[in-house]
Formats: sequence, structure tokens, C-alpha cells
Amino acid sequence: HPKPEVSLHIGNTREIEERVRATEVDLGIVGGHVSDAKETCVEARLLDRIVLIIPRQHPWAARRAVSGERLREECLLVREEGSATRRVIDTALDRAGISPGSRLELGHTEAIKQGVLAGLGVAFVSEYAIRSELAARRLRTVRVQGIAIQRHFHVIRYEGRVLSPLERAFLDFFGAETQSRRPRR
Repeated sequence: HPKPEVSLHIGNTREIEERVRATEVDLGIVGGHVSDAKETCVEARLLDRIVLIIPRQHPWAARRAVSGERLREECLLVREEGSATRRVIDTALDRAGISPGSRLELGHTEAIKQGVLAGLGVAFVSEYAIRSELAARRLRTVRVQGIAIQRHFHVIRYEGRVLSPLERAFLDFFGAETQSRRPRR
């Protein structure tokens, strides 16, 4: 594949799904995806854990786990509507009967991480999104008793399109990279 042209667009799941359906992009990578009639999921092997993050100086930092009731004491920083991360977290909390005290909606995972670092609250984020902050010991994770949140990342395409050899090669690369970069537990 000599000199392929690649364009990367970042958005929440709803935005990426809409761009795939409109054939504005060839492939989309989304989390917590439910296929629409005009989409085909072509890859779903990457499992993602969603973890609760706190700043390292937080009172819970010495704990391995907290009860869901303790979340009522904190402001929960959340993604915007349309985010699969938000949908997966809301579903898990509802099923567990956990109701956070207050919420602050932020439009990007980076904004959420910065908010947690600044002490604005706690947040559930993808384990993949915080690898460097955990390695640098800037953030900590704490388990919430009674819930484990997981999802798969999906590569989607418009149903009417056949994958090109370059797209097939990307999927092979994506699969190999996701296996080699799995966060350590």
C-alpha cells in the first residue's frame, strides 16, 4: 500500500456512527456500539474496562474499593449525550441502583481527566485513556463494589461498501496493536 492517505476524525460514538451512515468516512472505531441497519461491525475484539478515577490525594486513594453509596458524596464528571462511554456507565449505575450526588458534563475524556486532576470530582473512564496518568501516578483507580463495567470497541463500516485491501490491512494492524497494548492490571 504505497503512500496511503489517512484522515482521522475524533468524535463521540453518535457522531462517528452518523458519519459512517452518511459515507463521509470509510471506517469508524466506536465503543459500546449497537449496529444500525446501514452499518456492519467488522471487528469487535478489543475489550475495554471502564474504571473509576480519582486524584492521588483523594481520601479514597488508600482504598482498593468503595461502596456505590459513597458515589453520592462526590460530583461525577461525565461525557456528553451521544457518548457510548456515558451510555455504558449510566446503564451500569442504574442496574446497580447507584445514584451519584451531582454530575458535571464535559465534552471530552481529556477534559474529564483534567477535571479529576483539579479536584472537581471523580469519573469513570476507559482504562486505555489513563495509561500515562496511572504510570506517572497522577491518577488512581478505585473499584466500586458491585459493578464491573466493560465494553467492546467496534470497527464499523457502511453496509453497502466492501472493504478495500488497505482497510483490511488496517484491521489486521488494529487487531495486532490492540492485543499488544492491553493495559496491565
